[in-house]
Amino acid sequence: MRFKKVTPSEELRPYVRNFWLFDVDKEDVPFSQLLFPFGSFELIINLHNAPEMEMVGGQGKFIQPESLFPGQFTKPFTLCFVQRTKCIGISLHPWMGKVLFDVPANEFTDSITTVQNIEPGLRLREKLLEAKNEADQLMIMEAYLLKKLSGVQFALDSCYIAQSVLRQPSPQRLREVVSSIGLTRRRIEQRFLESTGLSMGAFVRKVRFQKAVTLVHQNHDSSLTQIGLEAGYYDQSHFIREFKEFAGITPSDFAKQPTKMRNFVSELLVVSS
Repeated sequence: MRFKKVTPSEELRPYVRNFWLFDVDKEDVPFSQLLFPFGSFELIINLHNAPEMEMVGGQGKFIQPESLFPGQFTKPFTLCFVQRTKCIGISLHPWMGKVLFDVPANEFTDSITTVQNIEPGLRLREKLLEAKNEADQLMIMEAYLLKKLSGVQFALDSCYIAQSVLRQPSPQRLREVVSSIGLTRRRIEQRFLESTGLSMGAFVRKVRFQKAVTLVHQNHDSSLTQIGLEAGYYDQSHFIREFKEFAGITPSDFAKQPTKMRNFVSELLVVSS
């Protein structure tokens, strides 16, 4: 199994966190992995054998589409790999949910949309399959985004709020940032929801959880009380309750996961701006 991140060009960095490649070799299957809600928007192209996906508490498994644009998830899910798999993806910043396809991000929340449904006729997957190597595939992805995003503007206030929360996920910091913008709370909330797919309060909770995941992974020998307070939770019970809501397991159960799997899960989450 291989998960590789690639830094985008300078021109794309205001929009894109990274490109990534993910391979599962035949000797790695079958295996299943519980994954936590991402903090970014993903454009994912399954090049070979899309995995099965099951939302925790959902209605059974389904095969991922060949090309998909998942919205912001608020619940954990499981990916099941039964064949050799290869996919490539783009991780967009959290404030980019509306920009790529000009659809309010809240319309994608807790759902998966096939790319063909929102951009009919796009041949991105076909071009990637025709590429000679991964370097060419990444060039194709870059070219697609540069053309797609040329002249496009994102909501600067939503970007500012999201970046501030990523640095300090606390309700108090959120109130300070919102009061400095100069628009009504209602208007700011509406624009933020359209940009990120989440309310501002839900975004704070999600980023705080992601920070907790990183801390548990890096300091799993520390006490849960200490980690919870550092992540911004009021007390240990608040930490455990909210962690389990997003992850489906407790912080202590996550700390017991094999290091390789903790690395993989932690790598997918947004934990800084």
